[in-house]
Amino acid sequence: MKRHGVVLGGKMRLKTSDILFSVANLIGLFLSAFLVSGIVKWARMEERDYHDASDSIAFIATAGPVLFVCFLLNTIWGIKALVDIFRRRNYQASLGLGAVACVWIASFLMMRFVR
Repeated sequence: MKRHGVVLGGKMRLKTSDILFSVANLIGLFLSAFLVSGIVKWARMEERDYHDASDSIAFIATAGPVLFVCFLLNTIWGIKALVDIFRRRNYQASLGLGAVACVWIASFLMMRFVR
């Protein structure tokens, strides 16, 4: 039986689906960070020290779809992780999802301080 995935350190085998979900999340993370920094730069170009409703609308219109797609992907990944836990007794998908969730939380905390 052939196993699919990537071997890390000879012990852990990551499934291709987990790698795809992780890469999609990282692309979404970098894209949303790029869009948020663009909104902040626009406000700075207008010489504003505060963010108003137009910045909120710009955030929802640009980064909102990216965040929504990543949320859907993470929901699907979470369902896959639950299936793996209860049917296969495999915790790799849930560990990968937890790691990606921690990266998202850290990025949201850091995005608040973008100047």
